[in-house]
Amino acid sequence: MTDAYASGSVGITTLLDAQSAALTSSESAANAIHDFLVELLRVERAIGRFGTLQSPETRADFQRRLEAALQEAR
Repeated sequence: MTDAYASGSVGITTLLDAQSAALTSSESAANAIHDFLVELLRVERAIGRFGTLQSPETRADFQRRLEAALQEAR
């Protein structure tokens, strides 16, 4: 859009609208990541286990045991 503005293809309002949309989109993405991490920590606190602080092997073992328990519950 900046190139289109520089070449005179679009007006300043179109450029500003595009920049505003890009900024809003970027902020929304950052907020979504933040909200996810907050909820992840709430879940981990509720179950009394902080998987994000554990080794990858420990996390994989927990996931296998969780999936097995969910299969048995069906």
